[in-house]
Amino acid sequence: MAKHWFGTSEHVREKGARSRFLQIFFVGSALLLVQPAISRAQSPLPQSPPEAEASPLPSPGISGEPSIPFLELPALDLQRTRNSEIKVGDSVQLELIQAAALPAGLPPAVELKLADSGDLYDQGWNLGSHFKVIPLKTGSLTLPSLPIQNGQGKSVARTNPLTLQIQSSISPKDPKPLEAAPIQPPVKVKLPLAVVIALLLGVLLVFGILIFFVWRAYQRSRERQRLARLHKPLLPEHERALAAIELLLKERLIGHGQHKSFHFKLSEILKHYLGERYGFDAPESTSQELTDYLKDSRERLLISPQTFDLIQDLFNGLDRVKFTDYVPEDAESLRRAEDAKSVIFTTRRPPVLSNPSHSNAGVPAVTRPEVKK
Repeated sequence: MAKHWFGTSEHVREKGARSRFLQIFFVGSALLLVQPAISRAQSPLPQSPPEAEASPLPSPGISGEPSIPFLELPALDLQRTRNSEIKVGDSVQLELIQAAALPAGLPPAVELKLADSGDLYDQGWNLGSHFKVIPLKTGSLTLPSLPIQNGQGKSVARTNPLTLQIQSSISPKDPKPLEAAPIQPPVKVKLPLAVVIALLLGVLLVFGILIFFVWRAYQRSRERQRLARLHKPLLPEHERALAAIELLLKERLIGHGQHKSFHFKLSEILKHYLGERYGFDAPESTSQELTDYLKDSRERLLISPQTFDLIQDLFNGLDRVKFTDYVPEDAESLRRAEDAKSVIFTTRRPPVLSNPSHSNAGVPAVTRPEVKK
């Protein structure tokens, strides 16, 4: 038993010696690490040159003058410009009561403005422009002392606290004051009468400009067409009349039983031809007036009796179909078209001779064959 306890005590002593060794090792290591820092902390600070010593005066402001502590600034009272009920969110205009007797050296009141002290929002205020404040809470709300700055942003005075009674902007009759109002539908905005008139005048001006340019383009197109017709060689009236009759026959009015329409168009072609050929207003004349004019001017116009009779019989047949219920056969309508061609061929202008001084001009020359010897 004694040996057992002795062995146990020996074991404890050995374990304690190891613990003390470890403690000494860690403490020595820590001292080696912190010794440089301790040396730097105990070393004396470098002496600054005499010219770099701090000035005992306060730091200068923006304008170069020394700044004054806030509580040492001149204190001025504020008052409202209007005595009316104030609600949350209203813009309250304030003014200085001692504005006419500002301390010496201060600029006029119009050049001063309130500055935010940094915690106005938490106290239930929002600062507006110049001397305007906006309350954000209801009840008895005190506006704290605020710095008054000049145009350069330097504090030149301060305000005394001002207490105002703020009413809620929610109507006391509102059954649900804690609920937001429902979203209203879009409101139709009526334009002022002057704006409506200006818009209408602008639209009319734009349309007028468009119409002017369209009309000008149309006039230019007509002028180009007119010049093209002037430069285009005009066919003789008998050739144009014969071409018109051919186009009329290609319409196949006769084959579709439209004899009346065919006779009206054939009559108009003949009237235009005779009017251009003999120089009178035949298209605006009746058939009777046309034949009377040709009969009276037959000798002057060099119209033979046979040709006049053919013209008169042709217009009588055309008028019979045009103004009565008579329906001719297809062959009769075609025969009238051939009679019209005969009138045109008979009354056409004589060809213009290239050298009218020679009597045999326009006659093909006959060449005698050369006789070989």
